[in-house]
Amino acid sequence: MSARTITAIETTPIRRDFKPALVVHGAKTNHSTSNFLFVRVLLENGIVGYGEVSGTLNWSGEDATTAEPIIQEKIRPLLIGMSLEDFSILLSKIELSIDGNYFTKAGVEMALWDALGKCEDKPIHSLLGGKKRDEINVKISISGDEQQLTDSYEAARKSGFRKFKVKVGHGRARDLPRFALARKLAGEGSYIGVDANCGWSRDEAEFCIPELKKLGVAFIEQPLNRQDYKGSHELRSYDLPIVADESVFTQVQLDSVIKEAAASDVSIYIGKSGGISNAFKMANEANAHGLGVIIGSNAELGIGTAAQIHVAAACSRLSDIPSDIIGHHFYTEEVLDIPQTIDGLVAKVNNKAGLGVSLLPEILRTFR
Repeated sequence: MSARTITAIETTPIRRDFKPALVVHGAKTNHSTSNFLFVRVLLENGIVGYGEVSGTLNWSGEDATTAEPIIQEKIRPLLIGMSLEDFSILLSKIELSIDGNYFTKAGVEMALWDALGKCEDKPIHSLLGGKKRDEINVKISISGDEQQLTDSYEAARKSGFRKFKVKVGHGRARDLPRFALARKLAGEGSYIGVDANCGWSRDEAEFCIPELKKLGVAFIEQPLNRQDYKGSHELRSYDLPIVADESVFTQVQLDSVIKEAAASDVSIYIGKSGGISNAFKMANEANAHGLGVIIGSNAELGIGTAAQIHVAAACSRLSDIPSDIIGHHFYTEEVLDIPQTIDGLVAKVNNKAGLGVSLLPEILRTFR
């Protein structure tokens, strides 16, 4: 048996509530609580790797409830007894273990990367080819109408954030006043984009975008249905950055965005891509075709945030649009013993082995 043989895979569900003012009021759903699943991989040599399934049922169709049985009943039996020396084979087994369920696969794959980094005594960004930057520019989502948006903005600013993304997609009667208020709060010249989360029809987008442009909007994220590549391409005529998010889960979807010139930038998630390996590969593919890369977010907790930072550090080129690496700022309670260094302006890259983070003792005691 190799010292790097996998001897156990354990999980624990983790629930964390958002700070009330930072609840995300999106076009299709609200995100106020994260029901995530942490994954622990144990090796023969005593090294332990950690991962995070950061799925939400109302957006990705996954959460702790769906992920735990898949990992325990489908993925775990395939990996126990295998060695990290066969890393590419391990990743292939996860990829082929079940259709879809990208966030679930990502949680297991993340734990393997963390374990591998610890075995090699190298940070994950080093295993991906090397660190390209020491810090990543970040922004935060603010949302809600009137007082909700005011409270959201003030909470974000208190956490140090100065660049923002306003959730829209509710129709012009709400979206335009919402953005106008954000502009008033943040001031002329401040950096504010919008995210419609597939919420606009073509007509609604064509009405709202020129009005938002007058108010100095920085970018438009996922304005239309995720499969409307042609419509998204046509919206680029407004000479604003168009960001593809829900349109890009898989490499095939990224290829479609590239082929149809449907976006200027893509939002790459670790979870949405199915893991660190796919996220990094897709980011490089996007860069190779001239697209900017944003590291997007499903409101990751500490482990997932660490993975975001490592991929962002290793990407050949990030977009001028700041990434959505928010970490503990969303939540009322921490999960790490030492929080990630995110001051609202930048996320700092750590150089510790693996993901470079450790969980609170009370969480470690709950794995099974």
